[in-house]
Amino acid sequence: MKKIIVRLLVLFLVLGNGACKKIEVPKGTPSCIKKEIRKHEDCISKVVKYEYHGKIVYLFEPIADPSCSYSVFDDDCNYVCSPSGGITGNGDGLCPDFYQDAIEKEIIWSKN
Repeated sequence: MKKIIVRLLVLFLVLGNGACKKIEVPKGTPSCIKKEIRKHEDCISKVVKYEYHGKIVYLFEPIADPSCSYSVFDDDCNYVCSPSGGITGNGDGLCPDFYQDAIEKEIIWSKN
């Protein structure tokens, strides 16, 4: 009986470990951004930190799919805009100056 319990415990730990995959990001990255990465991990290729109009924002770059849009979130995980992508390729039009004005700081997460 003791062996069965030990085996079940080991099995539980092995299978349960994949459900809580740790997201490696630089220290100081907001926890809500980590949650967004975890939530959209299958749809994004990388997340890049930028300074845009004096604020820190995070650009979630999608996997190669023409119907996917790029999404920008502030450090409280509020949606800011989609600078490109989607069906038209022009995003949602809320930040047409993003690629001209945003200053890239660092890649904080990458699928590879």
